[in-house]
Amino acid sequence: MKNTLFFIAYFLIGLTTSFAQQDSIALKYAATITQADLSKHLHIIASDEYGGRETGKESLTKAATYISDFYKQIGIPPIKDIAYYQTYKVGLQEAAGVSITHNNKKFIQNNHFFNFPAYLKNEQINAEIVFAGYGIDDSLYSDYTNLDVKGKVVLILNGEPKNKSERYWVSNTDTPSKWSNRRNNPKVATAKEKGALALLIINENTTEMIKTYTHFIESEKLKVLDKTEVDYDEVDYDFPYSYIFEADYDFPNFYISSEMADEIISKLSQKLKEKINNKGVTKSIIAKDKLTLSIDKKTTISDAHNVLAYIEGSDLKDELIILSAHYDHIGEHDGKIFNGADDDGSGTVAIMEIAKAFIKAKQEGNGPRRSILVLNVSGEEKGLLGSKYYTEHPVLKYFL
Repeated sequence: MKNTLFFIAYFLIGLTTSFAQQDSIALKYAATITQADLSKHLHIIASDEYGGRETGKESLTKAATYISDFYKQIGIPPIKDIAYYQTYKVGLQEAAGVSITHNNKKFIQNNHFFNFPAYLKNEQINAEIVFAGYGIDDSLYSDYTNLDVKGKVVLILNGEPKNKSERYWVSNTDTPSKWSNRRNNPKVATAKEKGALALLIINENTTEMIKTYTHFIESEKLKVLDKTEVDYDEVDYDFPYSYIFEADYDFPNFYISSEMADEIISKLSQKLKEKINNKGVTKSIIAKDKLTLSIDKKTTISDAHNVLAYIEGSDLKDELIILSAHYDHIGEHDGKIFNGADDDGSGTVAIMEIAKAFIKAKQEGNGPRRSILVLNVSGEEKGLLGSKYYTEHPVLKYFL
């Protein structure tokens, strides 16, 4: 840590004195960062009292208060108009609240079907369901040829087809294409672009996946909410903000068991899969009865904070150096607190102490030539939310 601060200070101070003097100044302030101070801060913010610092929860606000109070105590002045906080609104949506009904049979979430954390619009969809093979639309192979899925729920197979020679129809090689990726799979975007209302993906390992990923699939989904000013009297909300909060909702897509799929389309999905693999051609099937997809998820709107400490430079103050670490972690689940000492409590206390060294240097006439922003971001564990929010809403651009 001392070596890190030395190089940062050496670069920022940039005095006109000799290199030996610069070395001496840098080392002087590097020495103010001690193991004892780092340990003290870390044992506080990573303690059970701070509840794992989950974004959207009171435990994170408690940590934000501790960090901002520290910056105030060491003499870093607040940024004009916002003090030490950049605050943004987040929606925290529970995982539960989805049911699927077909032909008077109700299928149960996290039993017959599941989805990874998604921020969904509360609605009820009642629509025809169409089987669209593997849900692929590519130059060498397409399941959507002459198939209109607009306003329908699309049912597809997981993965991608391959022939008897074990070569994939999409790539004409023995290597799977992007259509086999679980993350960033284009199948969801393709169904959405073609006007589908929802997507059901048949997965033979649904039961095993639910057991393996129980904690993940039962986790809440957090999303940053945009705000548009409106007349409060025209808005019916149970929280005291004169804003409508708008979310970019995720497209509803779910993994379902083979048994559930077979009941919906009255066919053996495994046999359909074999036919497509052998011929490289999909025959679409429209289920006899419409499917009802009900989404009724509880959502809580709360504040999240990025905590900022700004130290203005001297002759090169318009050049900004940002030192950043995320101070959030994953909170408390199933009665267990995940303290997050290394991820990223250690990085958080490191930049706090670096800030202390630089403000002390400035107070003693040895401040940096370039300005420094110490940026403690939140929401990292929820998808880099705080850092993304700052890059889209850079505080210093607007307030200094």
